[in-house]
Parts: sequence; structure tokens; C-alpha cells
Amino acid sequence: MLCETVHTIPDNRRNKRRTILVMTITAVTMAAEITVGLLSGSMALLSDGIHTGTHTLAFLFTLIAYAFAERHGKNKGFTFGTGKVGVLAGYTSAIALMITAAIMVKESIHRLIHPTDILFRDALIVSVIGLTINIFCAVILSDNHNHGHHDDHKDGHGHHHDHNLRAAYLHVLTDALTSVLAIIALLAGMFRGMVWLDPAVGIVGAAVILHWAMGLLKSTGKILLDYNEDNDLMDNAKKILLTGGVEHVRDLHIWRVSPDQRFFMATVEGDNIDKEPLLKKLRETNEYCHITIDIICVDSTVGLARNILD
Repeated sequence: MLCETVHTIPDNRRNKRRTILVMTITAVTMAAEITVGLLSGSMALLSDGIHTGTHTLAFLFTLIAYAFAERHGKNKGFTFGTGKVGVLAGYTSAIALMITAAIMVKESIHRLIHPTDILFRDALIVSVIGLTINIFCAVILSDNHNHGHHDDHKDGHGHHHDHNLRAAYLHVLTDALTSVLAIIALLAGMFRGMVWLDPAVGIVGAAVILHWAMGLLKSTGKILLDYNEDNDLMDNAKKILLTGGVEHVRDLHIWRVSPDQRFFMATVEGDNIDKEPLLKKLRETNEYCHITIDIICVDSTVGLARNILD
């Protein structure tokens, strides 16, 4: 049997500090937008605040995943590591977000049918501040985001790219988009009398949250269920295995143990299997953080008996 770990988990301390800073700023913005949204009667601002809150929650789950990985990274009790902790948290938050989106749609429809007075000026001031903060947070995360892409191209693979930070970067960008929509709705209501646009933007914000939540639910669910949807990766792995004396691939499993790490496990049989070329070719794909190959040697007489029994 061949068994080796190909890649190590990158140091997350620097990324964790950035996430703490952005989460703190985002949490303050969320509190301000939700409070003023409720007081001013602006569904657009309230929607933006709730959307910001969902991303604050995502940042919190990211920090929990970092902390758990640091504390239990060497714990042998976790057979395949702690990479799924953040995935499980993301799956749970996705369900909560879908419920939140449904509540937002209900309230927005109610306000479309029964319009309420809106303090446009107060809501507009907070929306502009929120947009400015989103841009500032994007700048904080963009350096690490771009650095991650540079490393990916330099190394030829993405195993050392921090997907948590990339997700945080995208969260901030979508927050900025909902802030822009809220500002447009408030300006239209203030100067054009288009009060209906404010709850309409609330529905749009809920749709954005629902879309993001469903995507998160799908991606995290597949990882939790050890689902492998990359058929090309499976086919390429089989081609690699059927070299160096391998006559038959009896078993092959490829699955994710975290958003950016795959495990490889196979059982092959044949005479005089040359194991080094197999490992070398699998390493060169840069797809797997851990490789296990179970080798069954079969001589001609045993092979003949096997065929007769089958």
C-alpha cells in the first residue's frame, strides 16, 4: 500500500487578523443600517443591513473554522482533518439565510400594498456611509485576494489559496452592490416620489440573499456528502492508474475534505507494478492533498484461477 500526504495546510494567522478587522467593521455597519432602516421605515436600507448581517455571520463562521483548525489541526481523532468545520457552519447558515430572505419578501410585499412613510434623508446618509465602508473593506481584502491569485498561477495549483478570504472578498462586493441599489431607491423616492421602489429593492435584496444561500447550500452539501462531480478528474485518474503494470482498477474514490483539498484512494491490481511513476503522475496533477493506493499483486496462475471463479 502507498500512502502519502502531498500538501500541508497553509498558515491562516494573517488571514484571520484581516477577517477579524473586516467582520468588526461590517458588524458595526450592519447594526447602524438595521437600526436606521427600522426607524426610518426604509425597506431598502433594512434589506441592505440584513444582507450585511448575513455576511457578518459568514465572517464569524470563517473565524470559527480558523480557530478550530488551529486548535485541532493535529488531533488524530479527526481522520481527514478539520476542513469540514467551516463547511458545516456554512451549510447551517445557508438554511438560516433562506428563512431570512422569505421573511424579507413577505415584509416588502406588505409595504408595497400598504406604503409607509420613509425618512429618506436619514436612510440615505447611512446608506452612503455603508457603501463607503464596503469599499474600504474590499480594499483591505483585495491585497490578499490578488496575492492568492498570483500564488495560484505561480505554483500551478490552488491548494494554498485561501477560499475563506476569497469568499469574504466577494461578500463585501455584493454588500456594496446592495448599498448602491438602496441609494438609488432612496434618491428616487426623495426626488421623484417613487416610494414603491424602496420595498421593491427590498425584494431584490432578498432575492440576492436567497440566490447566495442556495448556492452555498448546494456547494457545502456536496462536500459534506463526499460528492465528486468532476468526471474529468476521475477519468484522468483512471488513465494515470492504468500505467506502470496496473492491469485493473478495482476501486477509486476522490472526495473533498475541505473546500480546497481532495483525498485520493484507490485499489489496483497487476504484476510488477511500478509504484513511483504512479505517485509522480498523481503529484504532478496538483489535485490531491493525500494519496492512498492499495496494490494487489496477481501472478499469472492466481489470475487464471480468479478469472475461472469469476
